[in-house]
Amino acid sequence: MNLPNRLTLLRIILVPVFVALFFIDIPGFPYLKFFALGVFIIASLTDMLDGKIARKYNMVTEVGNFLDTIADKMMITCAMVIAAVSFTVHSTQNSFEGNVWFGAAPTVNLAYIFVVVIAVCVMINICRDLMISALKMIASSKGVKISADKLGKIKMALQAVSLMILMLCLGLDDVYAYSPGEILGNVTAAIFLAGFALLVVASVMALVSGINYTVKYRYVFKEEKD
Repeated sequence: MNLPNRLTLLRIILVPVFVALFFIDIPGFPYLKFFALGVFIIASLTDMLDGKIARKYNMVTEVGNFLDTIADKMMITCAMVIAAVSFTVHSTQNSFEGNVWFGAAPTVNLAYIFVVVIAVCVMINICRDLMISALKMIASSKGVKISADKLGKIKMALQAVSLMILMLCLGLDDVYAYSPGEILGNVTAAIFLAGFALLVVASVMALVSGINYTVKYRYVFKEEKD
């Protein structure tokens, strides 16, 4: 197994480590989510490195492409589901109640609006990836190879950055719950809004990218005539 494939395999191994660190709760130690964030960042760096090394040293293989696709989907999908679940739990526990951005408005709880939008964004991104995976399978069966385009790469980068920011927000919120402070609460709110906005943009980009792929390769759906 060459170096790029080893890096990809490492990324796959890091997925359960990332999930475990995010949900483990040690009383008096509200910092494990930062370790989970570190694992996610390391995994993202291996995603950048394995492709560059494979192309530079002519180590591109079918096995490597397969593993890379699986590793990417595993890490991003797990992170998105974790974000959706975590913010839903936080909203029901009123974890952000003292925060100007998450506090209850006179007629509507803003936290639930944010949670619904996050859930919709996660659904859009996951469904888009499933659709493109199916499209690639159909194309491959007809001898057509679909490579990642610029829109797909931009979408992937936006997804990763938005999730990093949202995970940082969740980590800071754990610290805030352990040691409340107005400044920390406001910083956490600002970070959340940045991650939330980027996730929305990434979701729009996912829709655009998905439509672009479908239109560009629509010919693979045509039935071959006898």
